[in-house]
Order: sequence, then C-alpha cells, then structure tokens
Amino acid sequence: MSHVKSPDLLDNIDKIGREPGTPLHTQVRNMLRNLIEEHFVDGQQFWTDAVLVQRLGVSQITIRRAILDLSGEGILDRRGAKGTFVRKRSKPVSTHFAVGIVVPEYDSDVTTGLVNQITNISRDRGRRVSMYHTHMGEKASAVIDILSRSFDDEMFILLGNSPQMTQQLYKTLLEQNCRVVNIDSLVEGYPGVYVGVDDAEGIRIGLNHLTALGHKQIVLLVNEPAEKGTVVARIHAFDEQTREQGLNECRIVHCQTTLWEDAVTAAYQKMEKVWNSALRPTAIFTISDGGAFGVLRWLSENNIRVPDQVSVLGFGNDSPGRHTTPGLTTIGQPYRRIAEEAINVLEQGNMDEQQILFAPELIVRESTAAPRPSS
Repeated sequence: MSHVKSPDLLDNIDKIGREPGTPLHTQVRNMLRNLIEEHFVDGQQFWTDAVLVQRLGVSQITIRRAILDLSGEGILDRRGAKGTFVRKRSKPVSTHFAVGIVVPEYDSDVTTGLVNQITNISRDRGRRVSMYHTHMGEKASAVIDILSRSFDDEMFILLGNSPQMTQQLYKTLLEQNCRVVNIDSLVEGYPGVYVGVDDAEGIRIGLNHLTALGHKQIVLLVNEPAEKGTVVARIHAFDEQTREQGLNECRIVHCQTTLWEDAVTAAYQKMEKVWNSALRPTAIFTISDGGAFGVLRWLSENNIRVPDQVSVLGFGNDSPGRHTTPGLTTIGQPYRRIAEEAINVLEQGNMDEQQILFAPELIVRESTAAPRPSS
C-alpha cells in the first residue's frame, strides 16, 4: 500500500463554493472524486476529515456528508480507527439492481449508522450504491425527477424521510415497478414493506431496567419530532406500559421538536423545566440518544451528578454514547440486521405490505443506577 498523498494537492483546486445552487457537500464530493480518480491507487489511505476541514475551509458536517456519499459509491472505505481508504476496481460493478438510498440531508448518527451498514452489505454482494438526498421544504416531485434516471436499474431504500415524502416517493416508485423498502420512517397506513426496530419492545426493555433499579419517577423526554412514526410508537408504548404497571409518577415531556430541528439542542433547552418541576424525576428516558447527549450536557453544566442524582437512558446506541461521561446506558438498535433484511427483501422482490421488526437490546453503561435518597 502506498503512502498518503500530500494534502498540498488540495491547495491547487478550484475554490469551493463557486457553484451557486449546488450544495456545498456536493461540490466537495465531486472535487474529491476527481482527485481520487487522477491521483490515488486502490488501497491507498485517504486524507483524514481533520485535514480536509483545514485545507478546504469547510465544516466537519460538510466533509462527513461528502465522504459518506463517496463511501456509498464504493470509492472510499471507512475502517473506523484505521482511517479511510480508496477503493478502485479493474472493472466496474454491474449496475443491474443497484441500491439507491434516499435519505434526508441531515446530520444524524442513526442515519449514518444505517447508511454505513447498507453500503457495506451492498458492496459485499457486488452491488453499486447511489445516494439521493432530500432537503427541507423540497417537494417530492423534485426528488422523483432525479430518481427517474435510475428507475430501470436500481432498487430503492427510503431511509428516515418525512411521512409525507415517504408516501409520495413510495407511490411513484411502485407505479414505475421499482422495488422499494422503507426503513426508519414508520408511517401509519404505509402499504409497502417496512423494516425497523420494535419500538414498543425497546420501551419495555428500558422501563424494566429502570424500575428494576427502583425508579418510579421517570420522564420520557420526547426530543424528536412527534410527526415521526417511530416517535409516536415509543410515546404510545410508554404511556400504555406505565399505566399497566401502575407507574403513576411517570410522565411524558414534549420538546415540540419539528422536522429538521436539532434534537440534541431541543432536549438541552427543555431540561431546566424538567429538572425544576414539582415532580423531579429520578430517571430520564429520552426518545433518542441525541436527547440523552443534550440532557447529559445540561446536567454537567449545572453540577448535577449522573447517576448519583438522576439516571439517564437513551435509545439508539449512537457511537458517541460510548464516550460520554458517564457512558450512556441505551437501547441498542440492530442496524446491521435492519440493513441486511432490507436488502434481502429487495433481492427477493416481494413488495407485499408487511412490517419486519427486530428486537432491540439493553446496553448497560454507567449512566443508570438505583435512585438515592435526597439529601
């Protein structure tokens, strides 16, 4: 394997941002693709995100999106702590039944985790992957115009889009006889194939963990948009299960988050009201790990000890949760199994209406413990 190319190559490119109307991460992606084709060989280590941010003068999010797109195309291979490496093949992979991922252009650890798994599995099966981004305020017709170029040679995964966007995309793709599976966007009345996590089971596992520790005053903090079907399912399960168990001091607190808003900030901003309420919780169970990150930040800034004074439980097992202080106890979602099953369904071609749900698992770290008596 040859050495890493000098980042001086990045100093000789055209100025990023000179194409009005084209998203910045798309410009970065196209520029990096050209550099890879001209200057890199198969297996060569690519520049780190930090180097790209410094040399190109763009944000970390912009670089992450560009690299994620290139990974989806099979041009780059991210290998965790080892770094990112170039992939070049002597002959192109067949485009027959390639996988097209339609996903919001929104920074989300859940989305990133699922995209990575879909990409890796597709590559292992010799399938090309294409990324199609939806944007805030965008009409489905604009997305469909782009997808129409690939109706004949791609099967599609709808990942985490709004309910309305998901329904409209599904309807059009079905009319074009395309194979399509929906994941991470549970939509009431969706007539196609949905693959995802069993949200009710996740809530049950989380509640059982907290009540076994002795918690009775538990807040479910809804930091994600209530329009999302997965959020609705988790709220309903929490309400139903706490009533069945007679947990009368449990309550649900809504952050009023809307689609495209930052779910971490939403939780952070709601914490003062949660903590200073008449019924102060001994445990906070967040709809997503992002909410837990916001909660932990607020508690740390206010010198409130976790888990001594309050336990925090997330939902998702996003990678930052392993590195928070304390480590975040969470409900882990089986991203690999979800992605693999979605591709299996596409390959088998059975598009009849069905829900395929996988059970999550409890991942215990340091952020939950038995409640302690107030001093």
